[in-house]
Amino acid sequence: MNQKKEALYNYTYESIQRLLSAGVDVGMVQIGNETNNGLAGETSWEAMSQLFNKGSQAVRKISAEQNTLIKVALHFTNPEKVDWYHSIGQKLKENNVDYDIFASSYYPYWHGTIENLQSVLTDYATRYDKEVMIAETSYAYTFAEGDGHGNTIQENDDSTLYYPVSVQGQATAVREVFQAVQNVGTKGLGVFYWEPAWIPVGIPNQKTANQEKWETYGSGWASSFAGEYDSADAGKWYGGSAIDNQALFDFVGKPLASANIFQYIKTGSIAEKKVVSVSEVKPTIEVGSALSLPETVQVNFNDNSSQEVSVVWNKDDLANINANEPGTYVVKGAIQGYEQQATATVTILAKNYVTNGGFEQELATWQLKNLLDPNDTATGMSRSWDDPAEGTWSLHFYSEQAIHSVASQVISNLTVGTYQLIASIQGELKGNEPKAMLRVKVGDDIYETGATLDGWRNWQTPIVQFELTGDTTKNVTIEIELQGDAGSWGTIDDIRLIQSAVPTSPSEEGTEPEETTPSEEGTEPEVTKPSEKDTGTESTKSIEDEKQDSEKVVERTSNQKNEPKAESLPKTGSRGSMKLVLLGSLLLSICGIIVVKTIIARKSRVDG
Repeated sequence: MNQKKEALYNYTYESIQRLLSAGVDVGMVQIGNETNNGLAGETSWEAMSQLFNKGSQAVRKISAEQNTLIKVALHFTNPEKVDWYHSIGQKLKENNVDYDIFASSYYPYWHGTIENLQSVLTDYATRYDKEVMIAETSYAYTFAEGDGHGNTIQENDDSTLYYPVSVQGQATAVREVFQAVQNVGTKGLGVFYWEPAWIPVGIPNQKTANQEKWETYGSGWASSFAGEYDSADAGKWYGGSAIDNQALFDFVGKPLASANIFQYIKTGSIAEKKVVSVSEVKPTIEVGSALSLPETVQVNFNDNSSQEVSVVWNKDDLANINANEPGTYVVKGAIQGYEQQATATVTILAKNYVTNGGFEQELATWQLKNLLDPNDTATGMSRSWDDPAEGTWSLHFYSEQAIHSVASQVISNLTVGTYQLIASIQGELKGNEPKAMLRVKVGDDIYETGATLDGWRNWQTPIVQFELTGDTTKNVTIEIELQGDAGSWGTIDDIRLIQSAVPTSPSEEGTEPEETTPSEEGTEPEVTKPSEKDTGTESTKSIEDEKQDSEKVVERTSNQKNEPKAESLPKTGSRGSMKLVLLGSLLLSICGIIVVKTIIARKSRVDG
């Protein structure tokens, strides 16, 4: 630790000294970058605070020597987390950390509303008497892909996009961040845009050639060589630019009109008021439930204002909806007074037999157990608003010690049929043998599958498929088991148990099931129906994870295209078909006798 403190002090001092000697106007030095989880390998607040202070001491010394004011900034992120910044401020205060500015990252698609940002910055500035600023922010101007690497913001992803993805939307997003900091008052310093010039190297359809350039000259925030010291993060996400669609320049380097925002926030601007988008309506219901679409939709304008306007939904589109079968439907609507159309994407889910599978209510229906010590109520699992896949809440897990816990629920009176248990899990389980298991217990039978967690919001959706047979209803137990070393973290959400196939009546058993075919993709029918898959019948089996990232409500629920339709079990034949079988057998026997007699007669003639 002493070596780290000395190295940090010397590096900070010498770096500032070289910059000042070169004539650079240094007005602020930031000690660390988004230091939520640690600094230089230290994760305790006591150790981190010692490192912060060594950096601060270096800044103060050279500032005094050069007779120039250089402020010290500390940088954190996740302003959307309730009381998180208050907790940080308390830890810094308790450990007597010397700093001037509290810097926060703010990406609108991750970090909550602009109103919340302004609130937490104002609270911090007032409570701890510190200046505040935004050290990182950006927003997308297009969904297009610039280099084939994939982008942080993609169409139909799970981000909350508070602004239109357009040049105007980008400008509005930046302007709103500036306004939030301005509203803090004199302690609100300003905003840094990161990274305005990170345009793509290469073109999307030549990823292999692009990768050669990325590895040789650099492009993304890391190359594959970074995997030697950061295998969990840089070792996976190296390559091209993940934010080329958030730059302030287009893919060939031409400045976007949104770059003018840095001038316009001082002078203002005048433009014709135009519609930039109509907010999509995305109702989700379960099979058999009544659908109700709103009478108005939100029309959004380029001055960041919006208006609720009456809408008339297309009757033919509504008539196409089959509320008795899972699927996704698109309904268009005419907006009163505007030429733009409204869109409602209706998702119909199969009935979910899990109670509170999204953890939006308290955990009364769930049992949490510490498998390392059944007498210890500390499971590392808790209901939290951290990183939900859907809704507002999730089942969060984190432990400073090794974790081996299970969350379970008993589901009663399930009828015979084929079922699927599906869950969304993200995070990181540390250690050599981490385990994330999704499991169903039916008496002595166990059905389970695992998931490999690979980072923040990289949602894994394991599926367990099983069949209930017999003449009576069954009780099943569903489980999510987690095992990992200290520091494991993540969330579980959107747990669903659906019936994917219903047996037909016993009088129809015995014949082969009807052949089914997957629904066609790429066509434009208003209804997207599920495709078929084989159902499992063995008592214990594991099904591979069939879906990767589950994103917005519509995209996640449209993944039910991968859930099987109800398939008929083998049917038994009728009496009429049995008669035909007997008659056919009799004819074959007669033909056989005739053939045998003919052969004997021929043989007799030959012998004679």
